[in-house]
Amino acid sequence: MKIKSLVIIILEILILINLVYAYPFYYDVLLNYDNEDIDIDFVNIIFLDKEIEKNSGEYVMKVLDDNEKTLSEDKFDVFNIVDYDEIDETGRIVGGGVEEFENLTFEVYIPYNEKAKEIVIYDEGDNEIARKDISMYSKTDVMEDFKEKDLGKRESDKGIVSFGDKPFNYFWIILIVLIIVLVVLIIYFLRKKGNEI
Repeated sequence: MKIKSLVIIILEILILINLVYAYPFYYDVLLNYDNEDIDIDFVNIIFLDKEIEKNSGEYVMKVLDDNEKTLSEDKFDVFNIVDYDEIDETGRIVGGGVEEFENLTFEVYIPYNEKAKEIVIYDEGDNEIARKDISMYSKTDVMEDFKEKDLGKRESDKGIVSFGDKPFNYFWIILIVLIIVLVVLIIYFLRKKGNEI
């Protein structure tokens, strides 16, 4: 009974790890709209439990790398026009209309990329209207800091080896080997217990 519980717990952990990697991280970009002008107020990285679908719209947001290469892009619109209903005390609709906001703040999500340097917004005429440096969220900046401080040599002593531009960690190999050994032991003990009965 304990072995079955252990197998179930291991399977649940593996499924949860898989779910974490299944959904991506996103840049949460807070935008200010002020009389047709848009600027990027704040950028944060968030984890969403669902994928964001591609949008259509008048504006284009691009994530660029150091060489101005587009890593990802998405379109969006500014929804500053709202339809509203006026309701009386009895709950009946007695009027309504359309209201247009000149100032508002809203969020746009775009997939995270570890090589990103900037987020740039273009209008429908492909004119740049806003730009924000996001290199502080980039993994390449962290690696450059390590190289500058000569910590890369010490990192290799901790089991990290570089293949090209991606670090490789022995932790994952050890984890996989341990899981395989654990599964083999569980199967062995289940078969041994089945033979004793």
